[in-house]
Amino acid sequence: DAPSDAAWRAEFFKRVGGGALLATSQYPLLRERAMAALVTTQDSATAALLFQHALEHPNPLVRRLGCIGLGALGESEYLQYLKPMLNDSNRLVRLACGFALGAIGTSAALDAMM
Repeated sequence: DAPSDAAWRAEFFKRVGGGALLATSQYPLLRERAMAALVTTQDSATAALLFQHALEHPNPLVRRLGCIGLGALGESEYLQYLKPMLNDSNRLVRLACGFALGAIGTSAALDAMM
C-alpha cells in the first residue's frame, strides 16, 4: 500500500483510472472496475474529478458510472453535479442518479429526487 499522500498517486489514478473509465472505446467491465477502484483509492478529490468528467461523456454507461461513483463517495458537495443528471436523456442514467442521491442520503439529496 502506497501512502495516501504520495505525490504520484493523483497523477497515477488520473491516467490509469481515468483512462479506463473515460476512454472513447473501452470494454464495459473494465470501465466498471475502474470506477470501483477509484472509489476505493481513498483519494476522493481525484476520483470525484474523474466522475464529474464522466457525467459529460457521450456514452450513457460512462455517465451512469459517474453517477454511481459520486454516490459511492457519499459527499453532499457532489449534489450540484448529480442533480442535472436526473434530466439525462437516458433512463438508466436517471436511475443511477437516483441511486447515487439515495446513497448520499442527506435531506437535500432526497429532496432532489422529489
